[in-house]
Amino acid sequence: MITRRRLLGGRAGRLATDHARGIDPRPVALPASATVCRTFDRHTLDGGPS
Repeated sequence: MITRRRLLGGRAGRLATDHARGIDPRPVALPASATVCRTFDRHTLDGGPS
């Protein structure tokens, strides 16, 4: 850890160490919606027209 800080500088070395350990402080941006709605004229499982 000290070597990375010495080579990369304080903040960059700290971030490199954290990322190597799987720590990422950035917030996760979730999509506004992940749903799709479709309206059909008839049931799609009815088969062909009678």
